[in-house]
Amino acid sequence: MNILPMPPGVHSTPHIHKEIETIAYMLEGEYTLFHGKKLEKQTLVKQGEQIFIPENVPHAPFNQSDKE
Repeated sequence: MNILPMPPGVHSTPHIHKEIETIAYMLEGEYTLFHGKKLEKQTLVKQGEQIFIPENVPHAPFNQSDKE
């Protein structure tokens, strides 16, 4: 498990977790997860929610809010 602070406006480079499934739980705030082969899908993840990312799925979290 990792804790990853994301200040407003910060996003990660699109990436995959090769052969590793991921579950992300939002402790505080919200972010948009761009995902899919061409990052064509968007899912808003809010405080207290979790999201499952299957192995080998390109994704990039993006904090589009004004809070960390």
